[in-house]
Amino acid sequence: MTMTMKTLNIISIGLACTFALACTVEKPENPVAETPAGYIVLKASAPSTKTVLDGVAVNWTSSDAIVVNGNTSTAITVGSDASSADFTIPATEAPFYAISPASAYVDGSFNLSTGVLGSVTLPATQTYVAGSYDPAVAVMTGYQASETAGIAFEHAMAYLRFVVEGTTDTDAIKSLAVTSGAEPLCGTFTLNSSGISVANPGTTVTMDCGEGVAQGNPIIVAIPAGTYSKGLTVTAVDVNGHSATVVSSKSFTAAEGTIYPTTIPFVPGSSDDAIMNADQWAAFAKQVADGDDFAGKTVKIGADITVDGYFEYANGTFNGTLEGNNHVMTANGNQWPLFATIGENGKVQNLTVGGSFAAMANPGVAGNATIAKVNKGTIYKCTSTSTVNLTLSTSGCVFGAICGQNGGVVEECVNKGDITIDFAITANGALYGGGISAIGHTVNGNSTATLLDNEGCVAGKFINCTNEGNISVTVTGNKKPTKNGIGGICGLVYMNGTSFDGCVNKGDISRISDGEASNNGCSSLGGILGRAAAWYTTGSGDSAALDNGDKNGFATTYTNCSNSGAILCKVRHNACIKSATESGARVDGVGGIVGAAIGKGTNVQTITGCSNTGTLSAGWSHDTNNSVLGGIVGLARVAEIKDCSVNASFKALGTSGPIGAAGGFVGFVKDNVNVSGNSVAKSDMDLYVRTTSNPVYNVMYCGLAFGNVATSATISAKVSGSIKVDGSDLGVSSDNYLEYIVSSGSNFTPSLDNVLWAE
Repeated sequence: MTMTMKTLNIISIGLACTFALACTVEKPENPVAETPAGYIVLKASAPSTKTVLDGVAVNWTSSDAIVVNGNTSTAITVGSDASSADFTIPATEAPFYAISPASAYVDGSFNLSTGVLGSVTLPATQTYVAGSYDPAVAVMTGYQASETAGIAFEHAMAYLRFVVEGTTDTDAIKSLAVTSGAEPLCGTFTLNSSGISVANPGTTVTMDCGEGVAQGNPIIVAIPAGTYSKGLTVTAVDVNGHSATVVSSKSFTAAEGTIYPTTIPFVPGSSDDAIMNADQWAAFAKQVADGDDFAGKTVKIGADITVDGYFEYANGTFNGTLEGNNHVMTANGNQWPLFATIGENGKVQNLTVGGSFAAMANPGVAGNATIAKVNKGTIYKCTSTSTVNLTLSTSGCVFGAICGQNGGVVEECVNKGDITIDFAITANGALYGGGISAIGHTVNGNSTATLLDNEGCVAGKFINCTNEGNISVTVTGNKKPTKNGIGGICGLVYMNGTSFDGCVNKGDISRISDGEASNNGCSSLGGILGRAAAWYTTGSGDSAALDNGDKNGFATTYTNCSNSGAILCKVRHNACIKSATESGARVDGVGGIVGAAIGKGTNVQTITGCSNTGTLSAGWSHDTNNSVLGGIVGLARVAEIKDCSVNASFKALGTSGPIGAAGGFVGFVKDNVNVSGNSVAKSDMDLYVRTTSNPVYNVMYCGLAFGNVATSATISAKVSGSIKVDGSDLGVSSDNYLEYIVSSGSNFTPSLDNVLWAE
């Protein structure tokens, strides 16, 4: 079942390559005697390697067409040696920017006035050509200053020439896929005066070999010239569905117009050395459960596998490498993840898990995790498309689409599955989860309400992870959840060192009470993280209230993260914001990045380069105003916010559903929050004040930067927006915006340093 990973034998070279517009050389004047009216003829020469490229003929042919300044050639006259040709094009003025082949050009993309020199589309699938490459992706670019000079084309692509050779399996090759560790291999590449941008980038390009190419014959794949910092992975699949993968993680620079020959030993997946079906997975899972951790071994998934129910649970620690080979494991009646624990040396990569959950075998621990209950190693480039639409009747609910706890690295993982949970809670219990993981570190279960036993626990890292699924949790029953926290990436963190780098949430998030018992705790919702805070006991058996930093606070970092999903909190509480010095322990924090971010002392919540464009909404119909909305953070203490941006709407749920506070950056500042750098908050607020017979409830704090500051805060940033209260626009403008930086009822006026109006 195991196979040692081969090293892709590609020699790195020192020349850095990009799509380049070449300088020109002087050419004889083009013949003009028979040029049709309204057209010009331009001579085009191929690169020095155009005639022969390591045995691959690349001459001009009578069917070739180019694009010049957005105009497609209408005729071609091939030179005697086929290395040059005359192209007839609609008349256009010099200078001339050319792209070949015309079929790759994106119509209408040339716009010299804006510096756009044209776009080309490199498809995710290339077509096999015997002894050559797919001409549709052999992109070249050229430049000509005048009609008297010839266009000297230069290659924009490099070429990987693979020869697949097997011994025990010699079946024809059906497809060959090349995957980069980071850089785009396909998509729409736009050339402009300042460089190149890529739309709809893809990191895998596949050569479709039709009915199959006999082993030993070359298969040539074109890739954009450039440096591939994390190397390349190549997967060959034969006509019977067997696959072989070779990986190079070394940086590789592919020079334009250069071909790189590589021989791939075809040692395909089979019943002996790769998992091809559910029975083989079950046998592997049993080995893990029986104590084999597969340390130093690689286990491959050799085919897409589908089961009506669920895959057997590898209930042990896995310290090997599971290579998914970009296959899909679909469980249409899932209940639990593939692994109990990925060990410190374990890695699961390039795997998609699909299907749906019919139940959660252990909703209080692993929930809908598809890969692992606990990750201490690495989960890399894995995707969950698995959906959840369940009614749970239990005392606790913990969910995370990739893992339950992350004490290792989760990198470039994506959740695309919607999570919809009707939580009929049966006893006071936990409720937290996220699109990627429930908890951002490992836990040992020995923590008490105020004493956190972190011995042996490890903080996790989330790198370039994305949640695209909508998360909707509705709580019914007559009990109440505790330790609430729901985020697009992660639900709960109460340990130093957890980090979120380059993470993105695109899904909508909601937490709604529907018959839920009145709660004296705190529900925290955020685009990236729900809650970075511990809890404390408010009564016998009740550990619901958020620790606002009096006992614990943590160093959590959020770097270059973004949220565009709408976040909604409609939770029943028996507490409210009665004054500007409210503790924050019983308020619902709703933030574009994090709902509640609580640091203490030198343990600082650090939020840098993050952005939010998602709408924030909250409110409750009872006589309380327990929710706070913040463009970056709902409730914060000991936090640094730098170079962050907000362009979002803040909404209370009508006249019967007011909130307690709203701020462009932070809704409720408990203490020591600093906003600096190139931070900008543009806020559109539509809010309501609670109106009851008891005036103590009739408060609401709102501001362009902070809703309320209980103790201290500083700000150096740009702000703008509008504030509407009870249907009346307060008339915020560039003339009076400094009056609205923070609520006039705030307990503390923040220190202002060069606070400007954002246009």
